[in-house]
Amino acid sequence: MNKFTTVLVILVVVIVGAILYLGFSPNEEKDTWVCRDTNVGWVKNGNPAGPMPIGGCGAIKEEEKPKVSVIPFEETGNLVQSENGWGLIYEKPGMPALRVVLWFLPESVCDYNGDIVSCINNAKYTIGNVGDRVKITGERVDNTVTVSKMTMIKSFKSSSTTTEFLESGNLTRTGDFTDNKGWALVYKKPSEPALSVTLSFTPESICSFPYGAKDRLCGSDITTITLYQFKAGDRVTIKGKRIGDAVTVSKMTLVPSGKMPY
Repeated sequence: MNKFTTVLVILVVVIVGAILYLGFSPNEEKDTWVCRDTNVGWVKNGNPAGPMPIGGCGAIKEEEKPKVSVIPFEETGNLVQSENGWGLIYEKPGMPALRVVLWFLPESVCDYNGDIVSCINNAKYTIGNVGDRVKITGERVDNTVTVSKMTMIKSFKSSSTTTEFLESGNLTRTGDFTDNKGWALVYKKPSEPALSVTLSFTPESICSFPYGAKDRLCGSDITTITLYQFKAGDRVTIKGKRIGDAVTVSKMTLVPSGKMPY
């Protein structure tokens, strides 16, 4: 091997060694802990003087975690039900009706005319009825309120008295699709807060549409009613018979919205 070949071999070895060193230790300080990745975690580089760091390698740092806003909640409104369970419809001046989901815990207390009990762990009461006027105190996160106390203001317990019902309001879903009670009506009376009743449809219930469309039988199940273009939020007029907090619908009329619904 001549001198030129020897020098060339030495240069190649030096270059390869430098590449390998830089490839495995890019810009790393000696004698420290290095975060390789989320799977490997902290790795010694050299002989660190301190212990291995706790967290910070692939973990979400405290300052990076999304902050949850917990807001004190105290509002008076009406109980409703949906696929999420119990809810509250309430109003604020100059705003449309607002709605939140209510979350009851074993420590949630309910005040029924001075009789204060656990809302869910008692043998005397159910939480309430759709339409009940209540005051809710608790903590709100996003659209859910964890209830600390519910105070009953006015209960709409079922009675045997039948009265004529004719009101205009907005359709909402109750989440209970049994016994044709998949819908409810939220409505208002002058100088009163929002009220609500559940709607019960029979095979004789009539659904009426604007723009010259013919009246049709609504049908006695939620699927048929849906096919007739009604949806939650629609403005309607309900005529029927009311017993307690439920109305048996004789006719439901869609209030024109300014555009053809079909």
